[in-house]
Order: sequence, then structure tokens, then C-alpha cells
Amino acid sequence: MEPVLANEHAVYNAYIFISEVLSGEKSMPSYDYRCTANGRVVEVRHGISEKLTTWGEVCARAHIDTGDTAADVPVERLITGGSVVSSSALSNPEAPICGSGGCAGGMCGLN
Repeated sequence: MEPVLANEHAVYNAYIFISEVLSGEKSMPSYDYRCTANGRVVEVRHGISEKLTTWGEVCARAHIDTGDTAADVPVERLITGGSVVSSSALSNPEAPICGSGGCAGGMCGLN
């Protein structure tokens, strides 16, 4: 299986969202998870009360292969939202800079 690019994940999630809206199904929020072993960030959709804890769970939900990373490696759910953090900013292991141009002395915790 070929590696899936981050943009392909965004297209897949957009397709799922549009399909759910058109069919009248309740849409799920999306969450970004970072693998603690390989640093990859993957966006997945699931219910608000659900939390994925391993790379294998994230990969299964995103319909991607775990690659060379063990399925039981822990993942971190990232805080995202609005223009402060975008999925494209999370494609690397460093924390993104604040998208609002200033966040009242670093209260958002991203600086």
C-alpha cells in the first residue's frame, strides 16, 4: 500500500462530511492525532466522547496502514480549531505559531 498524503486525508474527510450532510446523517467532529514514535499527524472523525489512544486505532479510523510503526504506540490528541491551528501547520512535529497574530501574552499555550 502506498503512503497516503495529508491532503488525501483532507479530501477523504471532506468527502465523508459532504456525504453525511447530503444523507442527513449526523456528522462527526474531526480530531488531529500525533504519533509519539514517528511524529506523523493524522486527522480522523469520531464522536466527541471517544478518544483514540494508539497508532493502530488512529490508522484504522483513517483507513491507512500503520507502516513501520507498531500499532500499540501511544498517540496524542492535538488541540485544534479555527485559524489558531490548521491541519497543514501540524504536518511537522513542531508546534505551530499562533495564527491570530497575538494571543494576549501566550495564554493559548501555543507560543
